[in-house]
Amino acid sequence: NKVVTGLSHATCATTLTPDVAGHTNSTAACVLTDSATGLFTVTLLTYDAGTYTLNVTMGGAVSVSRTGVHFVPGRAVAPRCTAAGTGVVSVESGDNASFTVSALDGFGNKRAAGGDSVGVVVGGASAALAGDVGASYGKTVDNADGTYTVTYAAPKFVGTFGVEVTLGGSPIAGSPFSVSALRAATD
Repeated sequence: NKVVTGLSHATCATTLTPDVAGHTNSTAACVLTDSATGLFTVTLLTYDAGTYTLNVTMGGAVSVSRTGVHFVPGRAVAPRCTAAGTGVVSVESGDNASFTVSALDGFGNKRAAGGDSVGVVVGGASAALAGDVGASYGKTVDNADGTYTVTYAAPKFVGTFGVEVTLGGSPIAGSPFSVSALRAATD
């Protein structure tokens, strides 16, 4: 048995440096786990997905240096997800409209993969009161990059209607959207 002496929590130090400027929400800690064997545990925590460089020093000398330590975004969280495009602002009455939903994790990192369940309900009570057929559903295309393209037919009336967008059954940020249906242009 090898006896290890002189070790303490202060013996080990770590740094986690992002490869992209502006990623500052990360920490690294080195803790002496077993003084008899000299075992240290390194714990890494980051809120910003991306690539980092990890350096571990023992007694002031670098003992481990790893580039390319990659953290990926977590699962999509509906209240952090966003929608952008004319289809959530204003459309011509009865025309086709579209917008893009961006899936983000709980820390605001953009997801790089698809597979989320995005639902869209257009119209509802406001469309029914105006004599339209009521609620309809948008068509969602998974772009397999964390974004989803949504298309729908706007209600056939001039006024305001709602567009409800959900991810996994929960509303995304800003949903339901209040969309203006404008009179169609004439030639």
